[in-house]
Amino acid sequence: MLVSARVNTFQEAYQIGGVVVLPIVVLLIGQATGAVVFSVGLTLLLGAVFWAAAAALLFFGARGFRRGDVLSRS
Repeated sequence: MLVSARVNTFQEAYQIGGVVVLPIVVLLIGQATGAVVFSVGLTLLLGAVFWAAAAALLFFGARGFRRGDVLSRS
């Protein structure tokens, strides 16, 4: 929703969403195929970093969300 409020078309929102998700998918595929092997500690650290980033995005996204801005773009 944070991205959708900033862009003009839904195609732009899909592209930005893909750019955000792609590095995580690459890490997952690398781990599953054995090309990259993460230790338990590194996995916990990455999980904590992703969790903190998600919490920050949720906090700032909720603060900056204006329903009228999203509705006026459609």
